[in-house]
Amino acid sequence: MLSSWEIELLDYPFWRSVILNNYFDSMRIRISFGNKNGPLQKHRHL
Repeated sequence: MLSSWEIELLDYPFWRSVILNNYFDSMRIRISFGNKNGPLQKHRHL
């Protein structure tokens, strides 16, 4: 279980945005690697 100060840290929008940005950055990297040789490559020219 989280201690009270950890819960308070998670309540700050700054920490929430940092965690979300890291998550979405890793998702974006994973998606770009997955599409490197995929059928979505042709859409980059549009």
